[in-house]
Amino acid sequence: MFTGSIPELLHRYTEYLSLQEKAEATIKKYRHDIQTLYSVCMAQHIMVITKETMITYKKWSAKYYKPASLNSMLISLDGFFSWAGEPELRVKTVRIQKRSCLNGIFSKQEYEKLLGTAKMTGNTRIYLIMRLLGSTGIRISELCYITVKSLQDKTVVVQNKGKFREIFIPDMLCEELAAYCLHRGQHSGIIFHGRNPAKLLDKAKIWRELQKVAQAAGSIVGTVHAQNFRHFFAKEYISRYGNIADLADILGHSSIETTRIYTRTTESEKKNKNKCA
Repeated sequence: MFTGSIPELLHRYTEYLSLQEKAEATIKKYRHDIQTLYSVCMAQHIMVITKETMITYKKWSAKYYKPASLNSMLISLDGFFSWAGEPELRVKTVRIQKRSCLNGIFSKQEYEKLLGTAKMTGNTRIYLIMRLLGSTGIRISELCYITVKSLQDKTVVVQNKGKFREIFIPDMLCEELAAYCLHRGQHSGIIFHGRNPAKLLDKAKIWRELQKVAQAAGSIVGTVHAQNFRHFFAKEYISRYGNIADLADILGHSSIETTRIYTRTTESEKKNKNKCA
């Protein structure tokens, strides 16, 4: 049974997460999930949170969240209740059956079409961002590590979730990035920054630009997002080198089982194989 004040505890919990060196985006998500629970409870005039309350909340949330998003939210709440000394309020995540196919990843031809469309429309910035995402497997949040100085080394060390890893930038891409910086008169700092030179370009703006390119290219809007370029890189790497362990290191995965998903084929690939059988 939880009778504490969530707003008051949330401030202390945020400080705790900061001391645990959690990423800013992670802390923001945890706060959002906890505040959502609080808002729903207040709307229902629930002053005391019990195990039954959480089970009901889980069922209610299942109507509005996809299974993976629901589990992510439940994990946020579980962490908060454990910290608050109320572990009995934790509820189980939902089971998700593993898919035998990996869909939603565009092909190499579609990837090149997106790059060509970005170039043709004169959007050099989004062209280079897509090239980086698709050529290195870097996360969109890690683009802040791509600086003018990193082009000299052709490598960049990124930190994510407390882990460090080295990312190699292809020679030709380094040259294109250097030319982009020279044209803009930029000699230092984050290459893809927003109005504040010290901060990365807003993710929402990057997403909007990706959708514009997708529409111009005739691609399906919704499948062209930053994470899909990371998936594309992984699939291409497995296809070319077949080394899951190395790919896990490149992507920064803690478990090789997370990386193993990229060995699965898409539905269209399975259909083509069946035709040839």
